[in-house]
Amino acid sequence: MTPLYIKESFDALSATQNNFGIDKLLLFTSDYAINDKTPWNIHPNTKKAGETEPKPTLITTINNEPIYGSKFYVNKEMYSAEINHGYMRVQFNPSKIYDESNLTFDRSKIADVLTEIQSDMNNTMSTDIDLFSTNISRLDIAAQAQMNNPVPYYDQIIRGAQNLKRAPKTEYPNGFNIGKGQRQVGTYDKGFKLQLDKGYKNIQASNFLRVEPRFLNAKAVQANTPFKSINDLLSANDNQFRFAYSKTLNDLLKVDQTQIEFLELSSLTNLIEVSKKTYNRQWLNFFIITLQVSGATLPTATQFEQALIPLVNSGTIHRSVISRSIKKYQAVIHQSKILNAAYLKQSETNYIEQHSEFIDKFFNPYKVA
Repeated sequence: MTPLYIKESFDALSATQNNFGIDKLLLFTSDYAINDKTPWNIHPNTKKAGETEPKPTLITTINNEPIYGSKFYVNKEMYSAEINHGYMRVQFNPSKIYDESNLTFDRSKIADVLTEIQSDMNNTMSTDIDLFSTNISRLDIAAQAQMNNPVPYYDQIIRGAQNLKRAPKTEYPNGFNIGKGQRQVGTYDKGFKLQLDKGYKNIQASNFLRVEPRFLNAKAVQANTPFKSINDLLSANDNQFRFAYSKTLNDLLKVDQTQIEFLELSSLTNLIEVSKKTYNRQWLNFFIITLQVSGATLPTATQFEQALIPLVNSGTIHRSVISRSIKKYQAVIHQSKILNAAYLKQSETNYIEQHSEFIDKFFNPYKVA
């Protein structure tokens, strides 16, 4: 059989496809048999505090021989596998096997990958296993697009999500992890990541953005997708993938999908809160920009202070911020007549354009009627 692993050369800055597919699959089963431990790696147990010798942990038994250690595993170019709590777990990225920059959820290609991995495990790893009878314990579904601006320009749209954290720079550059528990969404600069993996130096942010819902255990997979087993996934239709993707984005990312013309807010407190979530350290500038673009009268310093108090009480803004913000705001009021309204309007226009582009490339193409 001709090997399927055909990584193609890729210039990260030339990617133009807006595509969709599976980024990662983790399968598990208790129905397997290892006939020879030789091809596998065994990580020994290590001593813990207070132990004179490491306590042996039984991983499995092969041909009546007990195997002790902390990990029994193999890492290969196409896949990785390990025994964990009696289960064989096999992980691979079906899209990366065909093309490291583009995604696929072509079920026939995934089946071909499974066939090749199973053949390698049977013949090279001396393991009897039927991967087509396994269940799914992790599934990452992803979409990606070439944007009009570098990836960090879209931070202001993503920052409104709850439970948001900056992702590790080496794993997901210019990225965020959104959500908690076993269902999350990751966003990151895929072009930057591809260059980083190739060992390039002095890398700049690219325009190649990936958005990736992740279901991190079997319970999350079954609660948010129609897939329990690998056969469920292989027999699925396109809309089942799109529904799982779009529902998770709607639940966790919470991006307003209506066309934004102007942020109509009922109170100064709400406007401050939105400004803080959207622009973080630059929130005061955005607050003033929004008021001036709308033609509203700037509030007095006393009104501004009163609007801050509910946000301090709710923990949205730290109490120490009040005095600094009031001083800055008083200075702005003093100079408000010389602020450049055209520049402020342009800042608002840029946000509207980036928001609309994000919706058009990551929400609209995957909606299920």
